Amino acid sequence: MRGWILLLSLMTCFSCVDDLVIDLPEANQIQRVVEGFVERDQNNYLFWGDVLLTQNVTGAFEQLKPEAEIRVIYNQSQEILLQQDEVLKISIADFHAAYGGDAETARFQLQTRVGNDVYRSAEQQIRPVPKADSLSVEVESRPAINSAGNIVSIQYVKLSVHTPLTNA
Repeated sequence: MRGWILLLSLMTCFSCVDDLVIDLPEANQIQRVVEGFVERDQNNYLFWGDVLLTQNVTGAFEQLKPEAEIRVIYNQSQEILLQQDEVLKISIADFHAAYGGDAETARFQLQTRVGNDVYRSAEQQIRPVPKADSLSVEVESRPAINSAGNIVSIQYVKLSVHTPLTNA
């Protein structure tokens, strides 16, 4: 009996050992990283954009920034020029006094031009900041595969709890 246990133990230790080789692509070319945000707090709009270049992970780190022209497009027509890597803060009242419209219908996009290439975000509306210490409920549909293998839409109730967060 001990012989069988020893034999099974040895088979477990020496069986099913395979080398796993993962072929990762080399990042030989420098890539552009375009990032930005359009946000809103209780009283202000905040706009920011930046463009960086990737670099090799070995050696000294140096921040590679190409020249870029970054604009906020408001309601598909008006453009506001941003300084690269600087936050532009405008009160909501002053913004709409200068550019028209209102906070409930305002839609924004970011557009970045680097050389001859233009990058544009999807147009989006900024949601108002929820009242502190409040709850909100939202119904969300997600695709799922049922037991028969069909894709169906299942509705979920999403409960959000809003609490004030003070940035230290």
